[in-house]
Parts: sequence; structure tokens; C-alpha cells
Amino acid sequence: MIVVFAMEIVQPYLAGVSSLPVVSKVPRKRPPAFIRVDTGPPRRRTLVTDETLVIIQVYGPGLDMVLGEIEALREAMFEFDGKDNRVLDWEEDSGPHEWPDPDLDSTIRWQFTGRLTQALQ
Repeated sequence: MIVVFAMEIVQPYLAGVSSLPVVSKVPRKRPPAFIRVDTGPPRRRTLVTDETLVIIQVYGPGLDMVLGEIEALREAMFEFDGKDNRVLDWEEDSGPHEWPDPDLDSTIRWQFTGRLTQALQ
């Protein structure tokens, strides 16, 4: 059995939803705006499913841009199970909220979190 991790499913999906770069680590040379996807460790729920905490952050220069992007991503995550047969469920843990960037005061960062349940391949 080849296990595909949540990060490998979520990043390409969001890259297809947004025109912003989607990364797992903050780039050393930051673009003006980008999406960062982070995950917690997977948790085996059944013999054939994993559940993973997914953290989705939007970085950008302006509040309106960041809020518009994060709301679009939030809606896309609720449609995810209909777009990818490996995704069984998305349950939001926390809706969009400000999460200040510790490195740059001029960058606005908001995030939301949820739990992705996926079928194991």
C-alpha cells in the first residue's frame, strides 16, 4: 500500500483553485502574496482512512486581498470531497482569523484550520 499524505493532496488542489503560489514552507525570497499549507501528523481513524489537521494560511500585502482569497479557499475546501475521490470529508476546526506574521509587520496573514479525512491508497 502506498500512503499519500494530506499535504500531497491539498497543495495541488489549492494550486488549481488560486493563482497564488502554494507552498509548505515560507519561501526565503517571499512573493508579495502566497498560500501556505501546513499539516499535523496523520491519525489513523480506521484500517482504510487517515485524518489530518490541515492549516491553510494566506499571506498578502492588503487585508481585502487576503480576506477575499481566504474565503475562496475556505469554500473550495468544503467542495473538496466532490473533486478528489481520495478525500472523504473536510471538517472545519476554526474559521478564518488573523494570525500575525512574526517576521514582517507589513505582511497580513490570516488562517483557517480543518481536518481532512482521506482514503488510504
